This record gives sequence, structure tokens and C-alpha cells, in this order.
Amino acid sequence: MDTPPLIFVVDDDELIHKLIRSILNKLSLHNINHLYSGEECISHLHKSPDLILLDFEMRGINGLETLDKIKSNNPGVPVYMISGQKEFNTAIKAIQKGAEDYFTKDCNLSKNLEKVISSSKLSA
Repeated sequence: MDTPPLIFVVDDDELIHKLIRSILNKLSLHNINHLYSGEECISHLHKSPDLILLDFEMRGINGLETLDKIKSNNPGVPVYMISGQKEFNTAIKAIQKGAEDYFTKDCNLSKNLEKVISSSKLSA
């Protein structure tokens, strides 16, 4: 990849942003847009992100509504839903709406993000 991949991290929790930033920086991925709501994500889609990490539950429009808008405007961008909830039905809904995968904000977050990056071929 000639230009660094653009990754959107969409979550309303600053601590999650810091954690994901740390994980992505270790993977040499530094072109990260930190967005704090679904509305903010939608307003930045014109930047054509290469990958979106999207929280399920946020203030304003939630992750599923945001996912719908992402897929209608940028159907080819891979979106991975992240959540503090371990709900099977939530994961199914996200994947049915076009998310690549769904994983929780737990001790496996780093490993899951590394897997996402390697499968998306975004790493340097």
C-alpha cells in the first residue's frame, strides 16, 4: 500500500480510543481518525476509510444505524463491530447488516485487532 491505510475508530469512550490507538501504533498503523459518534463517522465518510472499527452502543445513533449508513454510502469498506456486550443476537444483527465481524471489548481485544489487521492486509 503506497499511502498509509486510513482507519476510523468510532466509539464514545475515550479509554477505548486510547487502548485501540496503542494497539494500532504497535502494528505500525498511525493514520487513525478517532470519532466519537455515529453522526461524526457518517460526516467523515468522504475521506474513504480503509477500515472502520465501530462501537455498537453509542449516544445518538447507535452502531447498527451507523453501519446501515456506512454500507449505503461506502459498501466496500470493511466494518468491524466492537462492543462491551457479549450478546449473540447483537453479533448476528451486525453481520446480517454487513459487518465483517463482531468482537467484544475484553482481554482478547488486542488479539482480535491484530487478526483483523492481518486479514485486511493493512499492516506495513
